[in-house]
Amino acid sequence: AEAMGASPGAAVAAAGALASEVGVHRRLREVGVVETLVTPIAATARADAVTRNHPRLMDQAEVEDVVAACR
Repeated sequence: AEAMGASPGAAVAAAGALASEVGVHRRLREVGVVETLVTPIAATARADAVTRNHPRLMDQAEVEDVVAACR
């Protein structure tokens, strides 16, 4: 999903909200996905903010790929 004008902090918050919403935050943290997922999202948001003045959050398929890779 595109988040026009969102800060890198908003990207991190969105990733946290996603983990909380699906009720797997603890399990994701146990297998290291939170760090694996949140860091790239924040980095992508920062890079996109510099180049296009708005961050691009990972779409659902990208998030699912990261989660699947960590299983």
